[in-house]
Amino acid sequence: MTEPRQTDLWIGGQDGYHTYRIPALLGLPGGRVLAFCEGRRDSASDQGEIDLLCRHSDDGGHSWGPVQVVDHAGGFTCGNPCPLYDAGTGTVWLPMTRNPAPSRLPRWPWITRSTDRGATWETPRDLSDAVKRPDWAWYATGPGQGCQLASGRLVVPANHTVLGPDGREQTHSHLLLSDDGGASWRIGAIHPDTSNESRVVELPDGSVYLNARTGKTLGRRAWARSLDGGESFAEIGLHDELIEPRQHGGGCQASLLRLCDDRLLFANPASDAEIRQNLALRLSPDAGRTWGEPRPVCPPPMLSAYSDVAQLADGTVLCLYECGQQTYCERLRLARLSPDWLEAGAQS
Repeated sequence: MTEPRQTDLWIGGQDGYHTYRIPALLGLPGGRVLAFCEGRRDSASDQGEIDLLCRHSDDGGHSWGPVQVVDHAGGFTCGNPCPLYDAGTGTVWLPMTRNPAPSRLPRWPWITRSTDRGATWETPRDLSDAVKRPDWAWYATGPGQGCQLASGRLVVPANHTVLGPDGREQTHSHLLLSDDGGASWRIGAIHPDTSNESRVVELPDGSVYLNARTGKTLGRRAWARSLDGGESFAEIGLHDELIEPRQHGGGCQASLLRLCDDRLLFANPASDAEIRQNLALRLSPDAGRTWGEPRPVCPPPMLSAYSDVAQLADGTVLCLYECGQQTYCERLRLARLSPDWLEAGAQS
């Protein structure tokens, strides 16, 4: 069995950035892989001047090109990358968010695109009027990939906050939909219960499955299914086996991918401890109804947090994740996971 090969794509303190966080991966036809992250200039804080960065690989993640700045706006936080590929037009869409630094609010959804496989990017445009309601305060796209349905519809996972009856912010996942190749966007399904950063895939039966972060009081992932292409959720629930750490208000972003054999691949810090640790993969053979045992990619004592996954044509899975010894955001590390390694985990 081929053990995972691990390399660092970004290391904190290098190339003018204090910290690199919030990874996203996107595999394109022909073998190109795009890797995105936030370059945090002055600290590890979520609030500060932050650039959205990209690198690309044309050899299955063995080597990577130079860093591109996809979005920079002086005095602003630019981040939360949520890339997706439109197979009909060959366009890479990149939803993201901006907010004034060092404030947390107001926060707005933006989008850019590349028509040359990530070589260049258009000037971003603001989507707030189309996909943000007046009573929504916080707003975040992804982070991580969106998806395209068999119908051609583009679907982006996002989340927002509203003030509850007690005056506290309540967080809900929602979907953004486009039926005209990304020219226009609108709000789709909204999860009615506590839910946060989320991921979405189309299942083999045509339904849309969402998997979302929750919070400290729940300690496990939420899920929802849509039977109408992401317009509404027909089923919701909790995955008891998909546990989450309790750090930072609870939960953590996670990865989700439909593999070429239609199994689902999930990655998160598989821990119910206070700290974020034990980044691990799980497979589901039945469209997310049940999940296998976690297969560690970054076991303790290393710390680990946010991640994203992509699959190559030969079945290899790439996993880009945050990790470190003292904190979970010291570097962004890429693991290459061979098909036989994944199968060994499925059979254990």
